Amino acid sequence: ACVGEHTRLAVLMPGRSVELCYRLRFPRRGYHRVGPVVLESGDLFGLQKRFKTGEQQDYVSVLPTVAYIETFNVSARRPQGPVRISNRVYEDPTRIAGIREYAPGDPMRRVHWKLTARTGELFVKTHEPATVVGGTLVLDFSREAYQPGEGRERLLELAVTTTASISYLLQMSGEQVGMLTNARDAAEVARYHVRSKQAVSRHEADACAGEEGTSTRLSPLQVATLRSPLQAQRIAENLARVLPTDGMSADELILSEFRRLPRDAALLPVVPRVNEQVALALASMKLSGFNVSVFLVGGDEAYAEAASFLAPHGIYVFHIEDERSLHEISPARIGH
Repeated sequence: ACVGEHTRLAVLMPGRSVELCYRLRFPRRGYHRVGPVVLESGDLFGLQKRFKTGEQQDYVSVLPTVAYIETFNVSARRPQGPVRISNRVYEDPTRIAGIREYAPGDPMRRVHWKLTARTGELFVKTHEPATVVGGTLVLDFSREAYQPGEGRERLLELAVTTTASISYLLQMSGEQVGMLTNARDAAEVARYHVRSKQAVSRHEADACAGEEGTSTRLSPLQVATLRSPLQAQRIAENLARVLPTDGMSADELILSEFRRLPRDAALLPVVPRVNEQVALALASMKLSGFNVSVFLVGGDEAYAEAASFLAPHGIYVFHIEDERSLHEISPARIGH
């Protein structure tokens, strides 16, 4: 909504200028364009008119809603709840769990040389499993995954809110967090310069002012998984710009990028539905050493389908029907 004077009829002498002051209110998340201005000139009698669009345009980012998660597990050690899990695929060599007799195939670096020298028999050290901390959020924003209809826009925004909220939870817990998405980036449009154009009518001038560039970007939008007090803000700024895509699906996104994802962070997909292809991709990620938890934004039918596909692989599904569902998440369960 625009508050203030944004249209004016003025008589300008050579070298003079006019200034318009107004305020803009943006009711929803997005990367909103302001400009270019539409100029109309003519004589006092209205016999001759010219129309032209300006060259300058600005963009305003409106960050997504964040639902603060306030329901915590009673066993959590910290108020925010630690998002910490054990990944038994890897071991931490700095955390010795015990000692046992040597078995064929044990690497020599595990040999406890002092005890071996004292007893005359080979002993090896055992280690505790490595600790996986934080997570990489994977937002599915493919247009095909969201069923067409009145509820599509609500689910798209709920997926964005869920991603932003979990990222803030992880940051407040002192954990690393990152994001990967197949969404289009609205900021790509801003890279294409809009030139001033002449028009023969107001309708044509308005149409020229509304033209946007076309992005040919194919690579996923990513915020590297890090531990930083600014990480959730970076993710929110990127989420402000995401648009639905007709490109790669969620399973294609995961399989194409998993080699570059850190295994010491849980994989946290935010999806509207889980089909067989997505389930197989997530199962492959778990077998390769990732801890996986899924956030399903959608109704009971989509949740039941997702649970049936993922339960055999031991992957937990959080059912997010609306923003209130986010307040009921137990942080200690994320990543298990």
